Amino acid sequence: MSNEYEALPKIISLLEGFRTGLFVTHGSSSGLHARPMAIASLGLDAQLKLLSDIESAKTFELERDDRSLVVFQNEGSVYLALEGRAQVSQDPAEIEAIWKEPFRVYFPDGKSDPQISVITFRPDRIEYWNSAGLGKLTYLWEAAKAYVTGTKVETRDAELHGVLHI
Repeated sequence: MSNEYEALPKIISLLEGFRTGLFVTHGSSSGLHARPMAIASLGLDAQLKLLSDIESAKTFELERDDRSLVVFQNEGSVYLALEGRAQVSQDPAEIEAIWKEPFRVYFPDGKSDPQISVITFRPDRIEYWNSAGLGKLTYLWEAAKAYVTGTKVETRDAELHGVLHI
């Protein structure tokens, strides 16, 4: 996308279509560690809030290295990769602000569960691929053109692929 001010709202719109993403941290000796996480809150700046157990491996991994990644995919048409940094908090006001009753299956004592924590993920780089809607038609056109001409498909169209630095 050509303009960052135009890109961020489009990326937020894409993110609103997801409830879960793969949250990736730097594991101990095993390299990267990925796990699915429900998105508790999405900010206007693409900041994500996730609820987690304060004693989980990800908490310890983030204490050592706060660099992380959240990856999203929906049925093969929209892909997002958010690189950034994450912090862990047990601030009751933050927990209250993002609490949803379905989280009770993970935290039986509800929002006052002593094990509950909030992971705040702040992206500084977002890369996306979007072949949904008109983007899909554009991609199919480019793919057909590449096939007929014996060339490689081009995805330079900003609606199909882009990188945003926040």
